[in-house]
Amino acid sequence: MARSAIALQQKTYSAKNIPIELETPRSIPEFFIEARYNLLRNQIKKYFMSNPVIHAFFFGRALAEVIGEKVEESFTNALSELGKFDAEQRENLRQFTNEVIERAEREIAKENIGTGNGATSDDSDSSEDLQETIDELRAEIARLRAELKNYPSSSA
Repeated sequence: MARSAIALQQKTYSAKNIPIELETPRSIPEFFIEARYNLLRNQIKKYFMSNPVIHAFFFGRALAEVIGEKVEESFTNALSELGKFDAEQRENLRQFTNEVIERAEREIAKENIGTGNGATSDDSDSSEDLQETIDELRAEIARLRAELKNYPSSSA
């Protein structure tokens, strides 16, 4: 009897035109439980797909899920691109700043070499030149103040 039950389970069965194939030998009660489960599952599918309101609900829910996933994916990609752009701009700014600093240092070095005002310049000569420049600027400021005082009185 057990031998015929195993051989019987390995065949393809049909319950209400639903093919059921068993891959592994099972006992007869397991077969009936699985057949009943498949029958109920197919009946539930037929019911839900025949009712247009329920069909529209599931369609709408699936549509909302897909749209949500697409929006999430687009938003993630946009943020990723924004992050890449920000990193590139920071790198470009850093390179630009370094280039400006290098050029300024080269110009300073070229100017010091060209005029001979390197580290060998005489400190007393530079302080006298500085004091002379300050005195000239103070005299110019005093002259301009005097002219400004005379200006409003001459126009009135």
